[in-house]
Amino acid sequence: MIKIEKIRHRYIAGWIINNKYYYRVVNKNLALLFYFLDIFLNSIFKKRIFPKEVRNILIIRLEHIGDVILTTSFFRELKRNYPNAKITVLCRELTKNLFKMIPWIDEVLVLNTPWLSRNDSKGYFNVLKFIINNYKKYDLVFDLHPDPRNLVIARFVGKYTIAYGIKGFRFLIDKEIFWDFGKVEHIVDRYLNILEELGLNIEKKELEIKLDERIISNVKRKLKEEFNLDFNIDTSDKRDNTKIVLIHPISGREEKNISWEEWETIIKNLLAEKDTLIFIGGAKNEKPIIDKNLGHLIDNKRVFNIAGFFNLLEYIHFINLVDFIYSVDTFVVHVASALKKKIKTFYIATNENEWGYYGKN
Repeated sequence: MIKIEKIRHRYIAGWIINNKYYYRVVNKNLALLFYFLDIFLNSIFKKRIFPKEVRNILIIRLEHIGDVILTTSFFRELKRNYPNAKITVLCRELTKNLFKMIPWIDEVLVLNTPWLSRNDSKGYFNVLKFIINNYKKYDLVFDLHPDPRNLVIARFVGKYTIAYGIKGFRFLIDKEIFWDFGKVEHIVDRYLNILEELGLNIEKKELEIKLDERIISNVKRKLKEEFNLDFNIDTSDKRDNTKIVLIHPISGREEKNISWEEWETIIKNLLAEKDTLIFIGGAKNEKPIIDKNLGHLIDNKRVFNIAGFFNLLEYIHFINLVDFIYSVDTFVVHVASALKKKIKTFYIATNENEWGYYGKN
C-alpha cells in the first residue's frame, strides 16, 4: 500500500511517499510517476561493491555557507575513521575559503553548478567537464544534499556512492541511507547517521571550526581604524563592562526575515542598557538596505553598520568576539553553534529542531 502525503510550508512544496521519498513537484500523479520510475530503474541498475581499500574520498557540498558549517562534525569524524585517505570537497566559490577553518579536508575543488545557484552558475558544460576529468577517480563519494543532479556527478566520478535517496534517482546510489520523514531530527545528526550506517564510530558530534589569531588581530585593527574603538573587544580578556551585541537581520531567503519594526524595537531595548555596543552585520549588498531601514539608529558611537565591512572569514572571527547575537535563521546561527556563542534566533519558515542551534545554547 502506498501512502502519499502533501507537504507545504513557506518555500517548499511537494509530496512525501511512504514517509521515505520526497518529490518536489506540484502534481500528485507526477510524484507517483517519478516514484515508480525510481523503483523500476533501481531494480535494473546494479549496486556496486564497497571498495576494499579507500584512498580517495569526495564529499559533494554544493550548497551555501550554513550548509558547510553544519557539516564540520561529519568532516572531522570521517577523517578520524579514514586518517590515511585523501578527503576532497566539491563546493561553490562562495564557500571555498571556509575550508581554511576546517582542517580535516585535504583538497577543495570548486564547481558553480546551475542548481543551488545564487547567480554564480558557470553552466552545465563545466559540470560535464568536471565529470570527464574526474571519471571514477574517487573510491567513495558522499552527497550530503540529496539532489538528483548531484547524484549524477557522484555516480560517474565515484566507484561507490553513499547518499540519502529521498528526492529520486535512487538507482544511482550504491548505499542508500533511509531518511524518516516521520521523525524530527537535526540535520547534523542526519549527516552523522550516514557514517554510522557505514559502521563507522562517532566520537564527537559537536560542530567545530578552527580560528586564526592573525585574522582576529586584523579584525580588531580594522575596527579601531574605521570606528576608533579604543578598547579590548576580546570577551575572554575584557578591561571594562562593555557588552558587544551582533545583529544579523537579513537571510538569503526573504521568507525567513522578521520585520524592520521588530529589529528597531530590539535595538532600542538594547540601547536602554548601559555600556552596550551594537553591530549590525550582513553582506555588502545588504548595507544600503540596513541603512534605509535602521539608518536613523546608526550613529557609529553605539550602533554600527558593518555589513560588507569584513570578508567572510573576518566576519566569522568577529562573531567569536561578541557577547550575544540576534539573528534570523542563516549561517550565523551555525557559526554560533560551532563557536559556542549565545544567540537568539528568529525562526519564521524553518523548523528549529531540524535547522536550529546545535548543542546547548
